[in-house]
Amino acid sequence: IRVPLPSGDQILETLLHICQKENIQIPYVKLREIIANSDNKVNHAIWLLEMYKYGIVYEKNWEYVIDLIADTIVDPSIQNNKKLYSVIKKIREQFYILFITNVPTQLVIRKIMYKY
Repeated sequence: IRVPLPSGDQILETLLHICQKENIQIPYVKLREIIANSDNKVNHAIWLLEMYKYGIVYEKNWEYVIDLIADTIVDPSIQNNKKLYSVIKKIREQFYILFITNVPTQLVIRKIMYKY
């Protein structure tokens, strides 16, 4: 059985319902932008709405954040403890960005492991 992706109007209805329940003030133009960037996937649209709610620039999608984490982990310039501590803090902040979204933790870890 094949279930088609929801239409833009169906996603808009879902997002408006979430905005009403969580008291999120968002311009209609922004909602349309979120829908356009979601590829008609409801979970992706909700994730983008959540990123907007927390003021996180969502043009950088979660796969981009994973690339940043992986590149930071394998950075050869980490040589002393102070630098290592700041890198760990940076990676932790990027993980927090990922964990407040609907992206499953296992998927995040798996993608980082397959990156290198």
